[in-house]
Amino acid sequence: MSEKQLVHGTEKSVESSTHGACENRARLDELSERYLQLASDFENLKRRTREEADRIATKKADLLVLGLLPVVDNLSRALKSATPDATALRAGVGLTLKNFRQVLREHGYEPDDCLHQKFDPRRQESIGSRSLASYSDQAVLEVVQEGWLRSGELLRPARVIINDLGGSPMTDVRE
Repeated sequence: MSEKQLVHGTEKSVESSTHGACENRARLDELSERYLQLASDFENLKRRTREEADRIATKKADLLVLGLLPVVDNLSRALKSATPDATALRAGVGLTLKNFRQVLREHGYEPDDCLHQKFDPRRQESIGSRSLASYSDQAVLEVVQEGWLRSGELLRPARVIINDLGGSPMTDVRE
């Protein structure tokens, strides 16, 4: 084998090795990018799964509270209808209602205080009206059933009697 053939063979071998190294580097870059994409996709899946679990837990809590709110309503009605001589009953029901409301507050649920405020159809449901000149038009005169909020968002609208100074056809439900 001549020296020229040996040099030529070595050059081909080096060229072949360089080409192989470039192919290996390109493959490594491709696999690294694929790995990073898969890792990113996995992190996004974990985040979405966590968010969905939080939404489900919140929905379940809302359903529980919606089931318990009639108890609050009944306790409120019991207090309103108790006769003056039923002092012990009023005190017991009042304490129970106070404790129950405190637990709801601790979990982020608040009554929507709308009495004497301007009627807001997004937060209240008007079930009747009266006309009293001593209050502004569309003011909430009476809360028949409390509305409730969870973290500032409406859970249940209040059912209210509003002041209608314009004489709309809606009448008081108690008439």
